[in-house]
Amino acid sequence: MSKSLGNYVGISEAPGEMFGKLMSIPDALLPQYLLLVCEWTPAKVAEAEAGLRAGTVNPRELKDEMARTVVATYHGEAAGEEASAEFRRVFSKHELPAEMPLVAVWQEHVRGEKVWLVGVIVKAGMAASNSEARRLLKQGAVSVNDEVVADGAEEVALKGGDVLRVGKRRFGRIVVEG
Repeated sequence: MSKSLGNYVGISEAPGEMFGKLMSIPDALLPQYLLLVCEWTPAKVAEAEAGLRAGTVNPRELKDEMARTVVATYHGEAAGEEASAEFRRVFSKHELPAEMPLVAVWQEHVRGEKVWLVGVIVKAGMAASNSEARRLLKQGAVSVNDEVVADGAEEVALKGGDVLRVGKRRFGRIVVEG
């Protein structure tokens, strides 16, 4: 785990964020994580590793167990179960998250019927800079209401209640203010 590589899991992070980061670790690192963060015995880890190699153990299920254990350690058993259910709902069933942050779009920023999407993405904290937001748009990683925003379309029509998705894990519900 490394903060500079962006793959660390902070103990004070929200349960869903913590769970998602743990689910995204490479399968090859799973035995090390099981040993270090779940405090499994070396024998139990070796058994799981043999199952992974033989294909009798699903790495996704092991990751889920590990992530629930870690979240439960810092946020309680119920939080671990809730994070697991939410992750499955959003990433396996491709449904919208139960809760998502609100993304404010000021009425004065709306040009006619459209708004500059690059600015909205950056202001919402879904990209660090305008260049990153443009790159995400170009890669097809931005969608509004599950429809990918066309390459080069930096101005789009947004209305209150629309769902903005950037990448796989960043969601926000549009709120028009002012």
